[in-house]
Amino acid sequence: MNKFAIAIVDDSPLIRSYLRILLECTDFELVFEAENGDDCMHKIKNLQQLPHLVIMDIHMPVMNGYQTTVALKAIWPSVKILILSAEDSQESVNRSLALGADYFVSKLANVSEEIPQAIQQLFNLYPFDEN
Repeated sequence: MNKFAIAIVDDSPLIRSYLRILLECTDFELVFEAENGDDCMHKIKNLQQLPHLVIMDIHMPVMNGYQTTVALKAIWPSVKILILSAEDSQESVNRSLALGADYFVSKLANVSEEIPQAIQQLFNLYPFDEN
């Protein structure tokens, strides 16, 4: 299986660290971490190869997840965006998807199960090994 490139965009160092550890248990490659949307846009522009997926929070300083989703999809429509947010109202889910996000996972859910399942669905992958 080819390695899928993933970026993490969240203003919480704790969430970024948790996701990094979660991804280390998979066959995915973390290409960068960003603390807000502006940081993400600067980092993605300097990459040789785009990430296949950006895991993004909604509420961040400087440039929030909604703004970043719109900006990323306008320039790189093939990049998948998975919103990971503690704001899990139906309104925020609908807004995220309407602005171009491909998937929404609540931080209040079992993230260690939901994130791999979401990635599988987005990329039609076989189930991950549970080792």
